[in-house]
Amino acid sequence: MDDKQQFLHYINYLHGRMASEDRQQLEAWYADLEDVEPEEVPTLSAAEKRRLLDRLLVQIDGAQRSQRKHKVLRLIQVGAAAIVLLAVGYGWMQYHFKETEPGRQPDKLLYFSSAIGERKNLHLADGSVLTLFPNSRVAIMAKGDQRDHRKVFLLHGEVLFDIARDTTRRFIVQTDHLVTTVLGTQFRILSDPDLPTTHITVYSGKVQVATADSSKILNAGQEITFDKERALFGSTRQTAALPDLRVHGQVILQQADFQELSVYLKNYLGIHIHTTSARIRQQRYSLPIHRHSAPADLLQTIADLHKNRYRSVGDSIIFY
Repeated sequence: MDDKQQFLHYINYLHGRMASEDRQQLEAWYADLEDVEPEEVPTLSAAEKRRLLDRLLVQIDGAQRSQRKHKVLRLIQVGAAAIVLLAVGYGWMQYHFKETEPGRQPDKLLYFSSAIGERKNLHLADGSVLTLFPNSRVAIMAKGDQRDHRKVFLLHGEVLFDIARDTTRRFIVQTDHLVTTVLGTQFRILSDPDLPTTHITVYSGKVQVATADSSKILNAGQEITFDKERALFGSTRQTAALPDLRVHGQVILQQADFQELSVYLKNYLGIHIHTTSARIRQQRYSLPIHRHSAPADLLQTIADLHKNRYRSVGDSIIFY
């Protein structure tokens, strides 16, 4: 079996498209690798692993992966066997992207990221502007022929899209669960691996948000959430007509739960907060978070809101 066949065999396993007997054989093979010495298998650098994961997301274009995504991440991190499969996949992808049809320019992925606390504006060739909020990452597909559509992959984080109107070409934004399609509008998407939902807010124009099984139309002044685990849309709600203070490096949380609060603290200030208390996880928080906030003062304010306490454990803050 050559490298390409091995990689496709692995992808079929992750997608549940493998016969029971083949699945058992693959799992038995994996179990036999537990005693392999780490130095006997090829390794990838952290940057190569990050690029491979991003490309895997692009390759599984539009697939429903709410549960499979977690399985991919677990298998990639479990040890030497996963590294072997990643190395095989990486080699095949390099071959795949180089071998294109005669006369056709190969697809290119351009990656852009914002650091913790950083806001970055991306000006696209068509006049569209993408505002990356702190700790966000996108991949822009620059195809040889873009007459049909324009496309961006939101890999993680929060992005404000101000899309130049073009009635001949759709603008498509893809996350790991949703595809959002527009002609010209302004909207925002928050898709973070630490959040159980994806948030879409429309400020002007109209967008279509779709999965493989259902879709929603959002007009200006509307927002919706999508439950990743259950693959269900929430109710459409009315929202502000203009972008909020995130554009200026500040976010004002309104009745956010502890999990959403933790994501914004991580992205804006690099602070990692956790709790094991079911009571605290149910509490709601309304407060401003600025990228220049003093961490000690902000943590004390958060604790005082519900008369909680916190302590430092390594690099984390534990609320109790």
